[in-house]
Amino acid sequence: QCLSQAVSADSKTATLYIEIGDLLFDRKDYPGAAQAYGECLQYLPELHEVKCKLGDCRLLAGDLAGARVHYNTVLEVVPGHETATARINTLEKTEHTLGLSDYHGGKGP
Repeated sequence: QCLSQAVSADSKTATLYIEIGDLLFDRKDYPGAAQAYGECLQYLPELHEVKCKLGDCRLLAGDLAGARVHYNTVLEVVPGHETATARINTLEKTEHTLGLSDYHGGKGP
């Protein structure tokens, strides 16, 4: 029973951090949102959508390499994950548009 209560508490805390992250994200406070999503993952590290949201924060803050790390982390665990795959495609288009695809080689500097 103690274990189930601990899991429930972790879930509630993680949900709270997601809500805070979403609020900050909507306000375009990407560093703040990233911090909240990171806190969420301390409680429930298996939440792949939150890892994608963390990648979105990095992407929108201009950290393309950091975004790629978060999306690839999801794809390593869940190959073909729809959101992570879509974000990687967006990232590659962004890199191509910025002329960074040759520099990064899709793997970072």
